Amino acid sequence: MRYENAVIKKINDIYEDLKREREEDAQRRKNEIYKKFPRIEEIDDEIAVSALKVASKIADGNHSVEELSKELMETLKTLKTEKGEIYKANNIPYDYTDEKFKCEKCKDTGYIKGERCRCFLEYLAKSVYELSNIPQSAKDETFDKFDFSYYSKNIDPKIGISHFDNVKSVYDSCISFCENFEKTNENLYIYGNAGVGKTFLTNCIAQDLISKGHNVLYQTAYKTFSFLDDYKFGKIDRESNQFLFDLIYDCDLLIIDDLGTEFNTQYTQAAFFDILNTRINEGKKTIISTNLSFEELRDMYSPRTASRIAGVFTLLHIFGEDIRIKKKLQG
Repeated sequence: MRYENAVIKKINDIYEDLKREREEDAQRRKNEIYKKFPRIEEIDDEIAVSALKVASKIADGNHSVEELSKELMETLKTLKTEKGEIYKANNIPYDYTDEKFKCEKCKDTGYIKGERCRCFLEYLAKSVYELSNIPQSAKDETFDKFDFSYYSKNIDPKIGISHFDNVKSVYDSCISFCENFEKTNENLYIYGNAGVGKTFLTNCIAQDLISKGHNVLYQTAYKTFSFLDDYKFGKIDRESNQFLFDLIYDCDLLIIDDLGTEFNTQYTQAAFFDILNTRINEGKKTIISTNLSFEELRDMYSPRTASRIAGVFTLLHIFGEDIRIKKKLQG
């Protein structure tokens, strides 16, 4: 997939940069040693040509391979001993001019016995995060920081349970969504009044899945449909924006936040259905966060769109008071 290829290319570029920096740094330290101790440069040159001298002697056929191998080993031992003595006398670590790897486990290759190294996975998570379009302000919004104290434990007669129990159930569903992301075709429709924690929970999901290496794209509905409109009618350069266009349809998880705040036109309705239908058919997951109840969704969009959502989305209704207002009142 184009998205995955771009991410992997970016990580490979990181390793190439590390290799170049590592080699340049090693050469700088080597030049520093050679300047202070010219004999070390001479020793390194002698070590470098020793094998060539032995190969030349083998070629003339006047010496046995065993004899020359022994001679080479003795020569190398003598040269390395002398070099070591110079280092020791001047309190220089013997590996001072060696290349220094950022990750000693994989030697900055990204792989250990064919498996991705931890450093590769860390670069992967970082690269995916950068491409995900998640606001920087949301980087600390994780499941372990979700604050249940803003939800009342008093029974709400309209729903028969407390807002606390309601949001705990929604929270558990979001956790389950992440844990079973690769096992099911579940999608989420998270709705409720403004400020009840919808966006926070979608950010929790995004952070969790990105940390596991999944590619996630976060977009508000307004930006999504404005971009698609500009792309379709040539208001922006298509070639340079092809990547984002593909991403909307191809990423592992697409989060459409604040559905219903965009300009509602025939085009946006058609584009919305096309995104949903394409992603559902290709087994890609989608989360919709909105203030619209399912009934309001049905009235605002086409019946077939509402029917598509009803068929494959889990509806999660969050009840409660506006947390932003509560925080402001609490100072």
